[in-house]
Amino acid sequence: MPYIEESERDRFAGVNTFGYACNKAGELDYVITRIIQGYMKKNGVSFATFAVIAGVLVLVLFEFVRRVVNDYEDMKIKDNGDVYEEKRQTDYRKDSAGVYYHNG
Repeated sequence: MPYIEESERDRFAGVNTFGYACNKAGELDYVITRIIQGYMKKNGVSFATFAVIAGVLVLVLFEFVRRVVNDYEDMKIKDNGDVYEEKRQTDYRKDSAGVYYHNG
């Protein structure tokens, strides 16, 4: 999770400007890649380092979807109507163990 103590945030103040400098996906990719390379130089090239980086990237994605994308999608559902309404109510069931399965 991206939540560090406020007292630690000053060390990373410059990072806030990186995103504003990016105009294209490739530029955002470059900035993220450079941050990862710096982490690897500091922590060494090893499976453990790769696992930490991969895990962080996955969790960043999950948190972004949870906190940003889902809210946007919910707003668009309200604006335009939900295309999955019937599927959500009829096509899936939960068994006694709480596992969802397709009802087809």
